[in-house]
Amino acid sequence: MFLIPDKYLSTLSFVLSVISIISVVVTIRQNNKILEEANRPYITIFFDSIVTTSRNNFFVLKNFGSTSGTITKFIFTDELSTSFQGHALLNEQFDCIKGMVLAPGQRILLPYDVGVLKTDSIRFEITYQSNFSSKIYTETLNIDVKKRNHMPVSRLKKESAEENFESVLINILNDMSEKNL
Repeated sequence: MFLIPDKYLSTLSFVLSVISIISVVVTIRQNNKILEEANRPYITIFFDSIVTTSRNNFFVLKNFGSTSGTITKFIFTDELSTSFQGHALLNEQFDCIKGMVLAPGQRILLPYDVGVLKTDSIRFEITYQSNFSSKIYTETLNIDVKKRNHMPVSRLKKESAEENFESVLINILNDMSEKNL
């Protein structure tokens, strides 16, 4: 059996203690990163539509995370503010997003007629701060609205007023069920 002389035991004990402390510090940092990722906001924007008797387009701003987040910066393609939408508020709605707080799962629908846009792709940059840890995140997205808007959707159409009301209800239910798939 191999014996370690007493004069080396204190050095060996010190080295093992340092290794143990480093291991604990690395583990704590790793656990903090995992905790942060699990409890942070994930705010993004995407394009969607609801089809009843006609197509209604929306940009959807949503927090997919598990904590709330405050939007500190919201940059978007200028054309969203300048393409006529029938009412000035529909062009100004994007200017109101900075400073908003989104709770977990909360979404905001921003109606927009993308048919009047001259460009196919819309660029968004969202910077937001976690209300859990005060960390700042930035998300940059390019959304091709024309491709999404031109995807066909089949819906029932009836001729009489009574049948038309019924078809609208059926179309609404179809749209709701498709969104839940």
